[in-house]
Amino acid sequence: MKIKHHLAFWGLKARRGIEQSRWFTRLFRLPWAAARAMRFPPFGREVQEEFVSYSDYQRFATIAMALRRIDTEQIPGALAECGVFEGHASRFIHRLAPERTYYLFDTFKGFDQRDVEPGSGEDARFRSTSVEAVLKRIGDTRNLEVRQGRVPETFAGLEAQRFAFVLLDMDVYPPTRAALEFFYARLAPGAYLMVHDYHNDESNWACRRAVDEFMGDKPEGIIEVADIWGSIIFRKERTHGTGAEDKTLQPVPALHAD
Repeated sequence: MKIKHHLAFWGLKARRGIEQSRWFTRLFRLPWAAARAMRFPPFGREVQEEFVSYSDYQRFATIAMALRRIDTEQIPGALAECGVFEGHASRFIHRLAPERTYYLFDTFKGFDQRDVEPGSGEDARFRSTSVEAVLKRIGDTRNLEVRQGRVPETFAGLEAQRFAFVLLDMDVYPPTRAALEFFYARLAPGAYLMVHDYHNDESNWACRRAVDEFMGDKPEGIIEVADIWGSIIFRKERTHGTGAEDKTLQPVPALHAD
């Protein structure tokens, strides 16, 4: 299983290298992608032109629509991304909502081995990044706050913060479950939370287990997204249509051992 995921990871890297080449983009990628993109994108054609040829168009389009919705409905709160890696999604999200505070959570050194599935051995993926490289890719660093380290330890000090959009892309169970606990209580009514890799069997279906266990007793239903790795998204329930939650915010959660 581990070998399969390593091959998939490096295979995806190699494929992206080919896909991002100028000749491939001009001859194959753009015509193919444009024919399958949304005809009337609610986030604007100039935005669509930027990501229409991305390998995971469905995920980026879903993110774009969620960001446009929180803007249209004036949902208050910051943005957050856990599992930044090289910052491709970060750059896209920040471009669409540069006026909002945006928290970036990552070790920027790959997996913390304490979070890797027991018996899996060392997992060396996602190490080819750094804070400096991510900020360079994003370009405009206004309203960005980088939190480098292990989730949920890096949530400290944000207990009173509210969030309008959260993206979780951490691949392993303990930080995904801890992040769901932390952010759920801090989502503004009408806010979105998205989890990547829900339909990925990596780490014994880590993300699916975390989502299903946590959301089992919540009033919100998850919506599955047909992107490459099968994300889910949900909106925080609104009480009486509007108004902030009255629940007392809880401290940063402890990691869950599986």
